[in-house]
Amino acid sequence: MPMFSKLIVFVSVCSAVFAVAETLPVWEARPGNFYGNGPSDQKFITLTFDDGPGKETPRILEILARYQIHATFFMEGSQVDRYPEIAKQVVTAGHEVGNHSYTHVNFYRYKKPDARTRLREELQKAAAAIQRATGVQPVLLRMPHGYFRSWVREVARAEGYTVVHWSFGCDWKPMSAETMAQAYIVHARPGAIFLFHDGGKTRQRTVEALPVIFDTLQRAGYTFGPIRTWLRSRSSVK
Repeated sequence: MPMFSKLIVFVSVCSAVFAVAETLPVWEARPGNFYGNGPSDQKFITLTFDDGPGKETPRILEILARYQIHATFFMEGSQVDRYPEIAKQVVTAGHEVGNHSYTHVNFYRYKKPDARTRLREELQKAAAAIQRATGVQPVLLRMPHGYFRSWVREVARAEGYTVVHWSFGCDWKPMSAETMAQAYIVHARPGAIFLFHDGGKTRQRTVEALPVIFDTLQRAGYTFGPIRTWLRSRSSVK
């Protein structure tokens, strides 16, 4: 393809993405609010990654750059302390960062009476790690294991976080990369929030599945982006 034609294609793709961002409904990121899906009147899928940064994060960043896609990375504070340079790479590449606690506590199994205090400590310690490594103060929270109760909303409100869940994810389950890709494709819908992982155990299957998912769904007219595409901070609300 001639260079000029490639430039036209690039500009067309970018213009389409910006048009979607401009026409999506904008919801308010009010501390304590909970969202389990995005706006459903456009073929837009919110892309999120949990548990990182990890060894596979740079490969995932390369894939996202190839497809000109940005995502939201919910970082685990202990992983940020372990891989601060990779955490910085995520932000440098233009991606959004959220808080995923410091040690990924499973509150479904946490029976101690100080759960609220423990969550506050986890969020504060993770936020400090993220800010040290990236300069970003996160305002989005994804609870480890998807745990949510009314008291979580109270803590999130006090700590200044909007809670974001997901509508579909399966990359932690025992399946091939091909089966995984097809599962995400089948569950694609306007307003979906896809959950993937870039940290924790090896994410080789996720790395292999992502291009298949992007190729298939982009051909079907879907675009992808981070939570900030449709969730506006309170400071910007007039």
